Amino acid sequence: MQSERHESLFESLRGITARVKAALGDGDTEALDQLALEQKTVMNKLNQAGFSTNASLIDLVKKLSDEVREVIAEIGKRRDEIGGELVTLGKRKEMAYAYARNA
Repeated sequence: MQSERHESLFESLRGITARVKAALGDGDTEALDQLALEQKTVMNKLNQAGFSTNASLIDLVKKLSDEVREVIAEIGKRRDEIGGELVTLGKRKEMAYAYARNA
């Protein structure tokens, strides 16, 4: 049945999303690369399955959406942290260069 296929695919996406969250926590870039490929495969299958008009999937899709938003927020937080670290590193290099130049 079409709605069962959609439900299975959405559940697969939820599982991938949970594993992405764990990989982010571990800093496992190889796992993130693999999960991106898995997500792309499932999304292609969803596109092939077409649009579902089954209202019983709404709660599942909302849960998935919330989980994806959490992951996106975590990625944004990590990006900001890394950006701050890069700025700090750049300032340290400038100070070291200035010191070495004037020593």
